[in-house]
Amino acid sequence: MDLVIKISFIVYLIVLGLTFILYLPRIVCWFGSIRKQVHYTNAKKNKICVLIPARNEPKTIENLFMDLKKQDYDQDSFEVYVIVANKKDPNISLIKKYGYNVHICETQKRKGDALDSAIKTILKTNNIFDAYLIIDADCGLKENYLTEMNDALASNRQIILSKKVVKNYTMKDKNALSIQGACNGIIWTLIDEMGNRFKSDHYFTGMTIGTGLMIRKDVVQEWGGWNYKSTLTEDIELEEDMAVKGYTFFYASYALMYMEEAPSLKVTNKRRTRWMSGVVDSTRLYEDKLKKSVKGKGIKAHLNKYYVQGCNYAYYFIGVSVIYSIVALITSLITLCSGYFTYSIQTLFVGILAILVIYLSFFIMTMVAMIVDHKHIKTTFINKIKILFLHPIFYMGYIKIVFKALAGINDDTWEAIERVPSGELPK
Repeated sequence: MDLVIKISFIVYLIVLGLTFILYLPRIVCWFGSIRKQVHYTNAKKNKICVLIPARNEPKTIENLFMDLKKQDYDQDSFEVYVIVANKKDPNISLIKKYGYNVHICETQKRKGDALDSAIKTILKTNNIFDAYLIIDADCGLKENYLTEMNDALASNRQIILSKKVVKNYTMKDKNALSIQGACNGIIWTLIDEMGNRFKSDHYFTGMTIGTGLMIRKDVVQEWGGWNYKSTLTEDIELEEDMAVKGYTFFYASYALMYMEEAPSLKVTNKRRTRWMSGVVDSTRLYEDKLKKSVKGKGIKAHLNKYYVQGCNYAYYFIGVSVIYSIVALITSLITLCSGYFTYSIQTLFVGILAILVIYLSFFIMTMVAMIVDHKHIKTTFINKIKILFLHPIFYMGYIKIVFKALAGINDDTWEAIERVPSGELPK
């Protein structure tokens, strides 16, 4: 029995080591923001179309309108289209008060449907824009946001994504951000500064998020609308298709967008579940296309495919540890009931150790994130310590969510998400 435990543990360590090696190129991305990013300037003031999907968004949208009015970018160089779900939407009068355009899409089942309807109408009636910028209704914008996004167009890339910062840190209400909300906010650092920064600098496909996302005119005209409507994550569908079709990507780290974190763990988990379900569905949708797109091509294409699918190796790493831990804990219980107390303790130990491996991995990742983006994690030292130790546990919550998504048992409905009482940024 002792030999079996030792052999199984050695096998576990070997598999763990192999998955870690496969994940190493992704870890390189963690340190992509060590060097300062090139800061482009653009002599041309491009005409930007700002698209705001606003289905059931009564609480915070006016704060976004105020942020748009405060932009230092020429107000004549951008137009705003707010997409609502019906003619009786309570925001319509508010939209008109600010002088923005209303687009009604009553058939939207996904965010992609709303975008597709609006873009098709704009291309037919007002095809004057150089770029199309999608901003969710609960977001906040720094005063120079549009200027920085316009400057990013000087990179000559086709898909541009702005930097995301937790909005709740800057709200007047000091109770606007719970510890779990702060933990969830670490995801933006992981995606942007520890992922997209490296990918952008080395001309790889980045992970696109559906807000703060700008698409250049030539791509939108090629689409003739918005092509990504099959899942809840139209942005991940876009990422996969970017890799297949070779669209160029740029991460605009100087363009700051403020993201609202949910007020409760229940709402946060609803968001996480919806997002992960869409990620799994999008990956399955494009898996064969992505394989065919790199067939017969060089190492750069295969590396690009790797970075699009790099998180899979993290799932393998975690999955191996979870399965090993479950088997070890069940074995521990069986051997205890059989009277083998010593063996029971040994298997219990290795089972707990496997869980600690996951925790330690997430702890290191969290520590790097908090160092990389320390300027934008605006909270007390005590709260930072809490986040450092609690975020790995919070992140382990994805284990159940990923399992359910892979099993296809997550709810895939597009529901309204609860907002914090006030999304206003400080003066």
